[in-house]
Amino acid sequence: MICDAAHVRKVGNFPDSLSATVIDPHIRTAKRRLKRWVGASAYTTAETESEATGVPRDFSGVADATLDLADAEAYLAIAIGLPSFNTVMEGVTGGSAAGITMTGIVGENTYRYMNPDELKKMREKYLENAYEAAKDYLSDTTGGMSPGPGISYALDADGYEIDEDWPED
Repeated sequence: MICDAAHVRKVGNFPDSLSATVIDPHIRTAKRRLKRWVGASAYTTAETESEATGVPRDFSGVADATLDLADAEAYLAIAIGLPSFNTVMEGVTGGSAAGITMTGIVGENTYRYMNPDELKKMREKYLENAYEAAKDYLSDTTGGMSPGPGISYALDADGYEIDEDWPED
């Protein structure tokens, strides 16, 4: 992976309490998508350079392409992981029942998670940011399709999310 959880938190302005164990599965998925966008060679070059910086990643002094692709991977990881980052399960005191909640109170603070429409708009923005960060490095393996927000591996022509292996009609 080019980026790490610390970079995803930095790009997304997330707190340290959003742990690497929550973020890492989404980075792995983002890695596969970004590798399709830019090709294995460009991805591997950036990954090798970023891994050499250690953990947490230190992108000072790396090639522009490595930093751009690290940002693209982080934006993709956020777009992919945002539904789980935006979900909290609340248990019922004294029982085993639980459910997803949209609001809650911690101490004196009340919080509210995004509703589905807000979440969709945020995911679209992060996908757009990922495309902008990676656009100078896109390979010809996309079959002429832009991986940007209009038609991409993530969205169909109508803007609805699709699976990578969705069959074309």
